[in-house]
Amino acid sequence: MKKQYMLAALLAAAPFAASAQALSYTFVEGGYDQVDVDGLDGVDIDGGYGRGSVSITDNLNLFGQYTKGSGEEVWASNSGGHHIKYDIELGELGLGYRHPMSDRLDLIAEVAAVNVALKITREERPFFGNTTPYSVVDLDESSTAARVAVGVRSSITDQLEGWAKAGYIGDAVFDGGMIGTAGIQFKFARVWGVVGEVESSGDWSMFRVGVRASF
Repeated sequence: MKKQYMLAALLAAAPFAASAQALSYTFVEGGYDQVDVDGLDGVDIDGGYGRGSVSITDNLNLFGQYTKGSGEEVWASNSGGHHIKYDIELGELGLGYRHPMSDRLDLIAEVAAVNVALKITREERPFFGNTTPYSVVDLDESSTAARVAVGVRSSITDQLEGWAKAGYIGDAVFDGGMIGTAGIQFKFARVWGVVGEVESSGDWSMFRVGVRASF
């Protein structure tokens, strides 16, 4: 819920006075992200991401992104100390299509290949007997899936842009299923903008905040 509040705060804080700009499908972006996975309550998996897009025709664009995050869980029991580290990497490459519905509204569609890698490493620190810590890799898995989505992208005002998409992602490290995305961009200059985005499926959700340069 806090992610939705942060997006709402960005929306409320945006002043609405700038020259009108067309929606750009050529940009680079980077920033902070956080992943929440069902079953890992209280574990923050966060890191950084980078992504970009380039228009190849008036209606088509190529896009890609890379995300890397990690988190850890530490606790103690009668047998010793336990430390579990979670590492997640996500890479995506795809093709986008836009169909202008008006000067400020585009219908968009995407198809992409997504690679997700998840590694879980457990470190044990016994209190008694052999006191040498040892590590065990409980999971080290990578899988590639397909993602398809349709949605809209709009210039809500001259400085504020928003988008929403719904689609499906095939089996990967996490179970496949429906996926939804909602985001906004506040443009504080002709090229530069601040972006906030939430992406969610049945088993996980991801929040991003970053800076975008559009060309």
